[in-house]
Amino acid sequence: MDSSSWQTEKTSIKERVHYMYSNSLFSDIEFLITKADGTEVRFPAHKFVLSVSSPVFEAMFFGNLAESGPTVRLPDCTVDGFQELLRYLYCDQVVFTGKNVLDVLYLSKKYIISHLIEKCWDYIERVIGYDDVFHVLPKAITMGEERVQGICWELVDIDTAKCLASDAFLEVSKELLCDLLKRESLSIPEVKLFRAVNRWAEKKVEEKGMLGNPKAKREVLGEDLIYLIRVPLMTAMEFVEVLSNNILNEVEIQELSNHHVKKEALTRFNAEPRPGLEPIDELPLGKANSSDVSGLLDGEVIRFTVNSELYLTGIKLFGEKILDNFNINLMILNGNNEVVSQCNFGKTFLSWVAGRDLDEIALKLPEPVRVTPGLSYCVKAHIQGP
Repeated sequence: MDSSSWQTEKTSIKERVHYMYSNSLFSDIEFLITKADGTEVRFPAHKFVLSVSSPVFEAMFFGNLAESGPTVRLPDCTVDGFQELLRYLYCDQVVFTGKNVLDVLYLSKKYIISHLIEKCWDYIERVIGYDDVFHVLPKAITMGEERVQGICWELVDIDTAKCLASDAFLEVSKELLCDLLKRESLSIPEVKLFRAVNRWAEKKVEEKGMLGNPKAKREVLGEDLIYLIRVPLMTAMEFVEVLSNNILNEVEIQELSNHHVKKEALTRFNAEPRPGLEPIDELPLGKANSSDVSGLLDGEVIRFTVNSELYLTGIKLFGEKILDNFNINLMILNGNNEVVSQCNFGKTFLSWVAGRDLDEIALKLPEPVRVTPGLSYCVKAHIQGP
């Protein structure tokens, strides 16, 4: 567009200010950001536009100690974050991602732009998902944003497997990985947790140019991290999978084998199951209409729906206590008759709690099941015993 006539094409002040975004026309200040690779990125801007939105910019450009030079260097922010800050100030728009939202939050706090701060928090609380967690969490720790850290760790606890499947997980630091493995509230079988750690180790081995070294994974992980994986909780076949990845030494293998076969005490590894998420509520599904409940002990069925999203972490069964030698097969299906969770509870994992009228048994699911409002779900419990 011809610079001498663009004003006639813009019918509102909003459109005209929008046109000045990233535009050197009439620019009276320039911001300079140096990227990690040394590349310099320049942003032309306009003091008036910035100052009407931020008291910090007003003081910077029109206060007693106003900037007099034509360029302001910004060593404490990212290109993506500052670009979105300018987009908001010029266009009333912001494009958030899991990678940039904390950068924008930092800048909106630095320049005291309260309405943008609110938008950042709205995105963090409503939109941040499993793929974003390990983009956001490391920055939140560096910035000391405890509220953001809490949101991220809650997502990790709710669906650990999905968070660990993200590409961003492979980029976390060893320190953050240790913090993750120390959590008691993770909702994932230990063998799946090991597989995620193994993927992380393979990535680091490749980055360090250690391919071909049979001890490379152990070197990048280190003993302290390896001992945070609760190998004693795995089955014999799962233990074989761990052995095939060469992260254990002979002494550790012998100790784990003796524990598995001879039940000898452990000195290095933790054999206590992770408690997982603490339930915040119990839904009395057993009080459903009689038409929704059918079957006897060998085929209990409950169908249910919910009116808000929740995560199912376990099931309680009620009835007269039966003999100790029994197994329970639990299956959860969605409205499309697709199995969303299936697990078997053998007698060694079960214990009845005596009640006033009926005894109860709590079955903890290996991973929480997300329950979506408006969809029908079915829980089937098949009990086998003498």
